[in-house]
Amino acid sequence: MCFVRIRALVSERIKSIHNVTFRDIDELNQATQFLHDNGVLLHYQDVSLSNLYFLDPQWLCDMLAHVITISPVNMYVKNGMYLRLLLAVCVFSYRLCSCL
Repeated sequence: MCFVRIRALVSERIKSIHNVTFRDIDELNQATQFLHDNGVLLHYQDVSLSNLYFLDPQWLCDMLAHVITISPVNMYVKNGMYLRLLLAVCVFSYRLCSCL
């Protein structure tokens, strides 16, 4: 989920429950860092990842474990290679199965 959407969702939720909101972006960043440090969500300062917020750390771990695997465990892996199209199929099918 991207920063703009996270900020809107969090602000709306806090406003509806506690009738307050974050004073500024720094306060939201501090809250995000606290939640990251405690394993509630994942957010990294790396340039390529800084706009992403993983609200379900276990999902991300499951996806990485599914992608970084051997062919007997994951039928989409061939000779140690994973095609991008098959990666999308794998992630989409995992999301469907985990929602049922």
